[in-house]
Amino acid sequence: MEKVQSAHDVSGRELNKGDTVSTLNGSMTARISDIAREGEAAFVRLRPMFQPYGPGVWHAADRVLYVAAGKKKAEKSPTETKAAPGRNGGPARKK
Repeated sequence: MEKVQSAHDVSGRELNKGDTVSTLNGSMTARISDIAREGEAAFVRLRPMFQPYGPGVWHAADRVLYVAAGKKKAEKSPTETKAAPGRNGGPARKK
């Protein structure tokens, strides 16, 4: 299996890593921790909401239903970095 960036669920909606999905029979709600493709078939590795510490199970991407988008990490630009404030919230000391 080769890792890919996205797959599509049963309704054709794009699935990305971190999205919340549910199996079609409703037995599990989980987050996508990995996406892979083998030939024409796409697979998603699901980490159940009730057991998020496990490695997850591989499931066919066309047998899940999208529920919610995953949280996106905010990207910080190098110009936005500030010096840490002083001890009592005052300005930082210059070295």
